[in-house]
Amino acid sequence: MFGGFMEKIILHCDLNNFFASAALTRNPTLKRLPVAVCGDSEKRHGIILAKNNIAKGFGVKTAETIWEAKRKCPDLIMLKPDYDLYEEFSLKARKIYLDFSDKVEPFGIDECWVDVSNLGVDFKKGEEIANIIRKRIKSELSLTVSVGVSFTKTFAKLGSDIKKPDAVTVISRENFKEIVWPLSAGELLMVGSSTKKALRSMGIFTIGDIANADQKALEKKLGKNGVSLQNNAKGEDNTPVISVNERPKPKSISHSATAEKDLTNIQEVYTAFLEFSENISAKLKEEGLLTKAIGIQATTNDFVSKQFQVPLDFPTDMAKIILETAVRLFSESLTFEKPFRAVGVRAINLIDKKTPATQLSLFETTEDIKQKLIEDNVIIIRNKFGKDAIKRASTIQNKAKSSSPGFYKR
Repeated sequence: MFGGFMEKIILHCDLNNFFASAALTRNPTLKRLPVAVCGDSEKRHGIILAKNNIAKGFGVKTAETIWEAKRKCPDLIMLKPDYDLYEEFSLKARKIYLDFSDKVEPFGIDECWVDVSNLGVDFKKGEEIANIIRKRIKSELSLTVSVGVSFTKTFAKLGSDIKKPDAVTVISRENFKEIVWPLSAGELLMVGSSTKKALRSMGIFTIGDIANADQKALEKKLGKNGVSLQNNAKGEDNTPVISVNERPKPKSISHSATAEKDLTNIQEVYTAFLEFSENISAKLKEEGLLTKAIGIQATTNDFVSKQFQVPLDFPTDMAKIILETAVRLFSESLTFEKPFRAVGVRAINLIDKKTPATQLSLFETTEDIKQKLIEDNVIIIRNKFGKDAIKRASTIQNKAKSSSPGFYKR
């Protein structure tokens, strides 16, 4: 208890070197070698996307070009990105967190806050839970995770950054000034490069400096953000962890990709849209939503982008309908006068499946029911055994793999 109320115990779980570590689960013999996940230099993305600690030891940095990395580490092993794999591991990690609380809030694909506050849960118990999670992530996923344990979301995130990899850091009301305040101001959540520069112009260099600065001066320089930063630095961040049940539904769900090679015919677009539509359908079903309209976007190889959308006759979550609508919209709206380097599909105008107006089963044909059964069973198999457990043959040669880990655009 603190000041007559129950103390919050919040964890921030950060999967270590996530993209490289996930990739190494499929190539365990490479774990003792310098490895980086990077775009193909012969295709579109010739930069380092992620690296393991061994590569980091050679000075390899994220976002530098492949040739720069190879100059530092000639024996660097390069792996292609696999966004389906990353999403699969991300969801598996969240399932572990949900065993301890329904208040699990993602912060990117590899990070989550978990609120384990409850009667009888103190910092000692919170640290125990963090260590159990750390051990389960290692044993069940062959990954490591750093966990911060604190009484605010801001300090919990700082805690997960302090010790890496495979570590737990506790930041309590008793020790936060000692641990947090000496850290650089740039370590605090919401302090980007421009904010950091503005703080430096005020003579503010550490989180402690933010906490002890004149609030009116901060507000004058940074507006309301300055006040929020100071509250966070003082341990007064009251932002709640949003539970699974409380999280707002997405306003749209989309998948897009930059193709490895330009798309030059409708069959190549169809193949890409098929994979996107299946992913969107799975997300709609997971959220209990239906889409009332479908949108597409396409970018030519000279970087001209266009977007189109069309309403559906009836709301749906079926991949088949999403696909057919997207392909028809593309065919009616665009030509291959210039090849396409990027394409995408969006489900928009989403509504809850339980809304009375969506009860349209009377209009379903036998073929619709059969198709739904097939799609639902495919999702069950993929959820249980991984996305590669069952695939349509036509998607194997897809040039446009999902360019995002499949999270929603809200």
